[in-house]
Amino acid sequence: MEKFLAIPVQDTLASDESVAAVGAADLTVADPTFSLGEVGDIIVDAAGNYYLIASIIDDNNVTLTALGTEPGELPLGAGVSFTMYSASNSTNQLVSIDNVAAVIDMGAPGTQTTINYDVGSGSASSTADVLTISSIPTPAFYSGHRFWVDVIQEAMETALVEPYPQVVTEISTQPYPVTSIVLA
Repeated sequence: MEKFLAIPVQDTLASDESVAAVGAADLTVADPTFSLGEVGDIIVDAAGNYYLIASIIDDNNVTLTALGTEPGELPLGAGVSFTMYSASNSTNQLVSIDNVAAVIDMGAPGTQTTINYDVGSGSASSTADVLTISSIPTPAFYSGHRFWVDVIQEAMETALVEPYPQVVTEISTQPYPVTSIVLA
């Protein structure tokens, strides 16, 4: 019987593109995108930089706090695509822990972790056996940015010792919320 981890993934609120920042704003949009958000929501730009919404000036303008050891420049210039994720709402995604070959920290410091599955010698080699988990950056003081590697490995160990009627083990993603899980 297969076992799974239930990983909360922050809900996507909107995707948009910035225009030139106005006044004290770090991010300005033409549409009223920020009417959907709240302070603390997560912004991820197309370059993979992470920000938290520090304040909402109005439906088109926000101030941001840059995250990570190599934060992006503020204010964001015109033409920057971004996605806004809820900080308070998430949906669990089930991730299989069967045939896991390795859990590896892959991204810019602490932002991407992969789960590589052993597909066996009888199957064609493909990238479909790699699951990528993206999260807001973990702090530099965390040992080698291995936060998610450790969380996933510990949750896998917990799941494997649970009796078989218990096939799903829930994990907490706080204080570094997951923004996406992609099988590629």
